[in-house]
Amino acid sequence: MVRIAHISDSHLGSSMFQLVERREDARKCLEKAIDMALKKSPNIIVHTGDLFHDALPQNDDLNFVI
Repeated sequence: MVRIAHISDSHLGSSMFQLVERREDARKCLEKAIDMALKKSPNIIVHTGDLFHDALPQNDDLNFVI
């Protein structure tokens, strides 16, 4: 059986997260979702929807994901 972990619509860099603290919270949530998924030993982790809020994300958001 294939085990798939699914994460969706993180919207990193959203204008809703203008405060530095909120932007960091959004990143921590994504990290926690990935950590929780990894604990289930999936065969694959899929992120659907929007990882970034903008088509041209800010460099700090790109660096975070890389």
